[in-house]
Amino acid sequence: MKWIETKIILQAEETTITTDLVANLFHETGLKGVVIEDPFPDPETEWATDAPAKPGKHAVTGFFPMDDHFETTGETFKKRLAKLGLENSFGFQLVFREIDEEDWADSWKAHFHTLKIGNAIVVKPTWQDYHPQKNDIVVEIDPGMAFGTGTHPTTEMCIELLEKYIAPGDTILDVGTGSGILLIVSAKLGASKMWGLDIDPVAIKIAAQNLIHNQIDQQRYHLLNGSIDSVKKKSFSIIVANIISETIISMLDSVAERLNSGGVFICSGIAEASRDVITASQKTCGFKIIELRQRENWIAMVSEPSR
Repeated sequence: MKWIETKIILQAEETTITTDLVANLFHETGLKGVVIEDPFPDPETEWATDAPAKPGKHAVTGFFPMDDHFETTGETFKKRLAKLGLENSFGFQLVFREIDEEDWADSWKAHFHTLKIGNAIVVKPTWQDYHPQKNDIVVEIDPGMAFGTGTHPTTEMCIELLEKYIAPGDTILDVGTGSGILLIVSAKLGASKMWGLDIDPVAIKIAAQNLIHNQIDQQRYHLLNGSIDSVKKKSFSIIVANIISETIISMLDSVAERLNSGGVFICSGIAEASRDVITASQKTCGFKIIELRQRENWIAMVSEPSR
């Protein structure tokens, strides 16, 4: 399969806000594998010695499938991007490039590096070396065509919250599992059973490969191609969803039905502009928000159903 690499080179004073706005536009279009290029990464981030050179400009790149819908999807995306630029006073250069699936997968390697998250979790690419420190919990990921490297603020916050809320023996449901990173983290933090869902069959395949690579016992997890309603008559200690705001809102009733008494819902993928809408929707559906975190312009929430 061929893909259209859509790279937006930014011209903006507030680069952090702008990259988040553009990344969220890609996510709202339904794309998961979005790459953010930052020529000045967080100084606390470990840049592995064998990693590729740092990018030269701020840019956001997404990948559209080259199918019968691309012409319409691409034109709609360009119009929304132009409107976003006018509303938020930033300029951009838009560059398209046709690539093969194998080239797409390899392009991740230029933007994915070893990163320590929370107290103990270390997320590293499978192709880089890392010498673990005492108490490190190492998660190895090859994202391939799926979203989830740990380098995005929403994924980081989900990992930190799982580290805080998981207790040994918990059961976990990950909605929109992508690369399977949150399932692997859950397993290594002591969860007994994990279910991973994704509407993308490619993501399910990649998640399975990453779980096997991390030596997670196959008896401990189930992977399903579908939505939360694909899971019947199950109850979970924790449900986690790092997906777009609209999907979070649409699944709140299903989440409440599938949580154990005392269980929690961890959600992220929420742009700052959508915080109040998500908060109001959770309260309307009977959820009580017990923790809220913000990183850059992204929000993560922990809530529990009022019973």
